[in-house]
Amino acid sequence: MLFRFNHYQHSVYFSSANVVAGKVYEVSGGITSYFHLKSVNEDLLDRIMELEQQNRNLENALVKHLSDSTELNSIRNLSDTDYEIFKARVINNSLNLVDNYITLNRGSKDGIRPEMGVVDGNGVVGIVYETSSHYSRVISVLNSKSSISCKIVGSEYFGYLKWEYGDARYAYLKDLPRHAEFNLGDTVVTSGYSTVFPEGIMIGTVDDMADSNDGLSYLLKVKLATDFGKVSEVRVIARTGQREQKRVGTKEFGAMIINYIHRVGWFVGLILLQVLILNNVHIAGVATPFLYVYFILKFNSGTSRNELMVWGFCMGLAIDIFSNTPGMNAAATVLLAFLRPLFLRLFTPRDTLDSIVPSLKSMGIASFLKYLVVSVFVHHFMLLTLEFFSFTSIPLLLLRVVSSTILTITCIMAVEGVRR
Repeated sequence: MLFRFNHYQHSVYFSSANVVAGKVYEVSGGITSYFHLKSVNEDLLDRIMELEQQNRNLENALVKHLSDSTELNSIRNLSDTDYEIFKARVINNSLNLVDNYITLNRGSKDGIRPEMGVVDGNGVVGIVYETSSHYSRVISVLNSKSSISCKIVGSEYFGYLKWEYGDARYAYLKDLPRHAEFNLGDTVVTSGYSTVFPEGIMIGTVDDMADSNDGLSYLLKVKLATDFGKVSEVRVIARTGQREQKRVGTKEFGAMIINYIHRVGWFVGLILLQVLILNNVHIAGVATPFLYVYFILKFNSGTSRNELMVWGFCMGLAIDIFSNTPGMNAAATVLLAFLRPLFLRLFTPRDTLDSIVPSLKSMGIASFLKYLVVSVFVHHFMLLTLEFFSFTSIPLLLLRVVSSTILTITCIMAVEGVRR
């Protein structure tokens, strides 16, 4: 009655009760909220995971959209009847090695084959080296074995692009003739003189120039258009019927007959030259030329290893029969035939490896000499070691191997010069 019928007391009571009730409700609400934090956190975690998934889906869609929109104009203009184009993604890459490789997430089951060109939205990336069912290994432009035929836009003069270990942003255009005209900043593109890359694919721009070591050509420093540190989405391109193009002409019966007659003529001629003349040459008593290895070294790069070994065995056996050296020449020549594809792969430009006959013209002086030195040395070491059959005088054995190697290479270079 006191609080109900007296306004002042009612006001004091009401205010005090509200304060007390507010404090009680505040404490009660805090306690209740604390015990509900677990369920709230679970709801937030579910929501965050849902948003993250949506974000990933949007990123994947953006990457796909960008990869589709950044293809080279030169690729867009390629005729579907002339070229096949395959999409792929880089899953492994290296930049700081002497020989850098790139791994793609597409393989033989996706239509990828060795000797296909690889490009991205900026320019040339490399050449497919080997494939498995679902993956491909690519020789990057940043690889000492990479050698891509290219030219300067507006000029028909061409050279080949080589990378030297160091800065991943630059490579060097070699063997450009001295009379070629160009300016700093000019665009460098593929020449189209191989079955790998069509003409006009971007490579980079001329950044600097100098003379080659021999002074007969230019050495251009090229700033690469492709940023190899960011290579992700790529396109693999192949000329339609590329395999058939590599073997064009060899399937014609008349061409095959002429080719075999030519080969047999060299076979017989080199055997007679070796057994009648060169076997009797002993310069300083240690150096003997074994010119017959030239026959194995000059086979077309597309020749199978088994065919090479058969020819090598027949050649070596014929020399053994006339030289009274049972099995030694045959063993050494078969070894050379077995290893020759490896040596050729080491020293031959990748984008021309499919259909060349090793020579000064097709490989260049430096590469051809390296190929000769390694091949001839291996053959002579095997042959003379079997003939010596003793390690009591290793210096004399090495002297014979080295001197005979030099003499044989000199004879081969002389024959190459005459044939050229």
